[in-house]
Amino acid sequence: MESKSAAGTTEGNIEKDSLTAGESRVKFSAVWRGTIEDFLLDRPTAKTTFEATAQKLSEALSIIEQTGAAPVMPDGKVGGNGAALLQVDSQSYFIVSKSGKQAGHCMKAYTDMCIVHNFSKKDWSVDYWSCDATVLPTSDTTLHYAALTAGEANGWSELPRAALHGHALATEAMALEAGLPCSNEETLFSTPPDMAALLGLLAVFPYPKNKSFIRRGHGFFILGSDVAETVQTFESKIKPYM
Repeated sequence: MESKSAAGTTEGNIEKDSLTAGESRVKFSAVWRGTIEDFLLDRPTAKTTFEATAQKLSEALSIIEQTGAAPVMPDGKVGGNGAALLQVDSQSYFIVSKSGKQAGHCMKAYTDMCIVHNFSKKDWSVDYWSCDATVLPTSDTTLHYAALTAGEANGWSELPRAALHGHALATEAMALEAGLPCSNEETLFSTPPDMAALLGLLAVFPYPKNKSFIRRGHGFFILGSDVAETVQTFESKIKPYM
């Protein structure tokens, strides 16, 4: 019998069709700037925070995968990812999971996480650090970057520092049952229209009054003050309705 979470991913087929066709997950230009070790060598004060935050992201992604909220997609990789702010002096970077998590794999800080910076909406590009140039940041880097930097423009009373995304509750009906705001249109992931749809949702349903959002045909998107809070929100606002 098909589970509710599985059913929640079938309202739209744009994402699945793209992956089934063998199209790349990452649809933005990713410019490799070096390894994580290179990044931390130039910013030694960030090492402890990076390692601790990467560990928490890894644990969060394992939780949503184990509950079925981050299923294996048509390309054989898991559909779920996360991000967290890494503040280094006056510069804001983001730790994000890599694109294409293997099912059941516990992600490691230096081999499975990326650090991103300087996202350009105009050029649709981002600079990143990872273990090597073939390890790309999650295809939803653009969504994470947009959501985690949207606060000032929208006048939010608090700014989120972490985000968690999975593929459960991807239909309007399931969003309604859970009492969560849902976008009106389905868009292809990792594209400008996808970012615009999320930003439109965030403009109408501001954080922190709202922390969970449903992207039609794509799944849930959670914002929080840290990774731990995104997991708590997942447990209380998403999991009971799967």
